[in-house]
Amino acid sequence: MLAVGFEEDVEVILEKVPSERQIMLFSATMPGWVKKLSRKYLNNPLTIDLVGDEEEKLANGIKLYAMSATNTSKRTILSDLVTVSLLKYLDYYHVSGWSIQEIS
Repeated sequence: MLAVGFEEDVEVILEKVPSERQIMLFSATMPGWVKKLSRKYLNNPLTIDLVGDEEEKLANGIKLYAMSATNTSKRTILSDLVTVSLLKYLDYYHVSGWSIQEIS
């Protein structure tokens, strides 16, 4: 999560850029303050929206999972999840006929 005050920091930076310039803002989410800054500092802004107006909607191909973990088990669980995900990725290339050397 972004630190409190990030909005103000971005605005301070945008206030200092020359009037003749190109600015691009990239944001994984579009909270109100990002929209407000884009209207204030961008000329004819273009928005590329991959998820639509629904707040709970994810881009295609994205899955969310939640699990309960203690502080002491988080590292092990995360390590196991990364290992399993990596093995699935590598298995895909093995099954499709690619070798590990070809993709590395």
